[in-house]
Amino acid sequence: MSVRAGFLAAGFLLAASAALAQSAALPKLQKDSDYTGARKALLSQGYEPAQLPNAEKCEKSDPRCFPEVFACAGTGLAACVYTWRRGQTVIEVHTIGEQPIIQSVRCRANCR
Repeated sequence: MSVRAGFLAAGFLLAASAALAQSAALPKLQKDSDYTGARKALLSQGYEPAQLPNAEKCEKSDPRCFPEVFACAGTGLAACVYTWRRGQTVIEVHTIGEQPIIQSVRCRANCR
């Protein structure tokens, strides 16, 4: 391997290591648990509410309205999606119900 190729390989490995360091595994949230408790858990794990530019606005009187709301259905199961960020990692927390209950956690960007 040439010296130049060695530098390129080393640079690639450093960039890959930095990208992995910025990404995070999905947090473990208990399915069917209360969203307000999950919010506290996410905050304690270093996540912050992510207000995405294309998020829907919610009614302040809606018990599902939190700063991190991305979208909420007005009918049916009252499903909502909330977005959270820690470093470069962005996750979605999916809930159902008027008093939101966790259904799943999904990666939106930069998760392992």
